[in-house]
Order: sequence, then structure tokens, then C-alpha cells
Amino acid sequence: MLEGNKDRFAIEAQPEEYPKGWILGRFRFWIGGEPVGNWDDWADLKGCVHWLRNFVEVPRNRVEPRLDSLEAAGVFKLVYDPVYVWGAGTADPEVEPIPDASDRFHLSHLGMSSFERFDIVLIKTPSGNERCLWRSTDDPRIREVRFEPGEMERVAKEFCDRFEREIVAPSAAPA
Repeated sequence: MLEGNKDRFAIEAQPEEYPKGWILGRFRFWIGGEPVGNWDDWADLKGCVHWLRNFVEVPRNRVEPRLDSLEAAGVFKLVYDPVYVWGAGTADPEVEPIPDASDRFHLSHLGMSSFERFDIVLIKTPSGNERCLWRSTDDPRIREVRFEPGEMERVAKEFCDRFEREIVAPSAAPA
């Protein structure tokens, strides 16, 4: 199933197996026409939906005026490197330039293991527009797509609603 527009932002999932209480399958984002996620990896799709629901329903303060005019590499230097380069995924509180950068800007957890090889951040501009930046360990170029206010959240909500209606509900029905 695919929800959204591949050329802008979309979420794609393909359920493969339904062991008791689980839905396992493939998961990825499409950002600016590029697939983001390891399609060969199998993820707990109900877990991905749980994280996406949290993304939609628990707003984070993703506005940081210092990031608005920075080029992509500068954004990563401020919100990624202090969190993940310092050591074992924890920020050094003495040098973390932007407080709570991981909770505020990082999105890789939304796809669980499908995004292990991807670094994805989302920042919002003071005007409300969104900047989604990502890179892969296979290709360290930082890519960026700009979205309308709430575009990623809207697609995530639509994906979750459809997934629960079309995949979870039928799989829970007695055989």
C-alpha cells in the first residue's frame, strides 16, 4: 500500500507475514521522488504505525530559527553530529548546540530497522514550512525537500488510518 505522493512525500508498506499478533513486512518513505528505507528489510509494521501515530499526535517543537537559513550540511552539523557522532547515540550536554535535538528533529525511528542506514531530520521554519533532510550511509550526500505546513503529518495520519482499516482490522478477524 502507498499513501501520499511519491514525488513529494509518501509512505509505502507491504505486509508479508502475519505471525500471531504481528504484521511483518517492508516499509519505506518516498521523499522528493526518492525511496528512503531498506525495502529488503522486514519491519514490525504495527510498530511503525505506532511511531507514526506518535509523530502525528504528539507535536514537537521543530522550529529553530538558527536552522532556517542554514544549508543542509550546517543543519546536520547542529542537529545530527552532536547527538550521534559524539558517542553511542547520546549527546554531550556540554556541547549540544540545540537542546533536545534528537527528540525535536530526528525521524529515523519512525521506520524502525528499515531506516537504520538513513539519517532523516525534519525542521520547521518560523513561517511553518517544513524542511526534510536525509542522507544514506551508502551515499552521504544530504538531500532536502521542502513541504507545506503539516504535509508529512497529514500523509502519516492518512497512512495510519488506512493501514489500520485495510490491514490490521482484516488480519484480526477470525479465519
